[in-house]
Amino acid sequence: MRTDTIRDRIWNLIKQYWEQEQIRTNPPTRLLNNSFEVFTTIRDWKPTLLQSPLSVQIELTNQCCSRCSMCQRWTWENSDRTILTLSEIQDLLCDLAAMGIRTVTFSGGEPLLREDLPDILALANKYQIASGILTGGPRVPDSHLIAIARYAAWVRVSVDGSNRDTYAAVRGVDSFEEVQGFIERLGESITQSAAASRCRLSVSYTIQRGNIDDALNMMELVERWGCDGLTYKFAHGPGRYVCSLHQLAKLKDEMLRQEALVANRTNISFLNRFIEKYSTPSCIADGKPLRAFYSQNELLCVATYLFALVDAWGDVYPCCYLYHDNDDCNTNRSLSGAYRLGNISTCRFSELWRSKEYQAMRRSLSPIDIHDHPECAQCTRHFIQNAFLSDLYDLFLEAQRSDRDFEGSLFSRTLHELSDQSIAWL
Repeated sequence: MRTDTIRDRIWNLIKQYWEQEQIRTNPPTRLLNNSFEVFTTIRDWKPTLLQSPLSVQIELTNQCCSRCSMCQRWTWENSDRTILTLSEIQDLLCDLAAMGIRTVTFSGGEPLLREDLPDILALANKYQIASGILTGGPRVPDSHLIAIARYAAWVRVSVDGSNRDTYAAVRGVDSFEEVQGFIERLGESITQSAAASRCRLSVSYTIQRGNIDDALNMMELVERWGCDGLTYKFAHGPGRYVCSLHQLAKLKDEMLRQEALVANRTNISFLNRFIEKYSTPSCIADGKPLRAFYSQNELLCVATYLFALVDAWGDVYPCCYLYHDNDDCNTNRSLSGAYRLGNISTCRFSELWRSKEYQAMRRSLSPIDIHDHPECAQCTRHFIQNAFLSDLYDLFLEAQRSDRDFEGSLFSRTLHELSDQSIAWL
């Protein structure tokens, strides 16, 4: 296969799947650097060849301030298990740094409820790991805000209503003013911070039955707050909170088709493409946005080679969907165990990452079968990565068949040349 042909075909795939989340900054070009080694591992099924993941999510606590209609995480608070200590988190970050991992996402529960959060962020910075935070925006001491502004690369605040009543109906708590105050205070701390790079502050809005008519108002509020971005996503899962078909049709008519309302700081244009290209209204209304997509396309779950989740107890999972992170405590315990790959208290993450058990899990997801893994039909986080890299893997196999010296081939060099070496979160 000629060099210009390889480059053109890879570049066409990049353009076809050019999407990125505004805050996590994960376009296709940032997935290329590890892809040749990942493809070689998939081809030969040798986990010892696998490089480190691009990013890891670390849950800091199961405590939560909200009682969201679409998430039962707050039911986990009474578990008798002990969450990771600061010392254990330090050991984990040290291990991740030694592997060459450059980004982590801290989440929960509500990660800002940890009193030692400033110390955790400082440790990540010490090990030269960039950190992002997923939060609901609770009331926190100034020390937390100063540490976030100093050390975090980004913060995404879940605000599922632009006013007190809508917010309370979805989130189950009357905390709208508190969250608004958090955003304003954090914005001030970021402005005053002397950090070398500015922390980006954004809002996440989960569209569902109880707030879909309010979604447009959120755009105006985020502009007024001066945030760097607004990410819309659809609620998923088996609940009465998911949008109705009538609501989805109205959403497209009133918001998604009005180009004048599409701002650079939102992902509205992507949301429109998501409905038309990757999902269907019926799938969204059924709480399984990617059901048709994965049923109609034979795709590898390449995300399991690029990402991992460590929960607040130290258990390691391939992703948050197979972890059942939004389910109630009993459902999580009964369903997530099949995907648990070990605990960092008994085995280092780096060892688990290349273990036979982890590789067997990856193999069971190649290709993705939503009958065996129904959780994947809900996955709105990794599906584009899976689609892009699955198509690129097919090209990898095609190039191999036409290149006798494939291991040192033009294909590998072309991937490296087109790759964006900047850090990325998945």
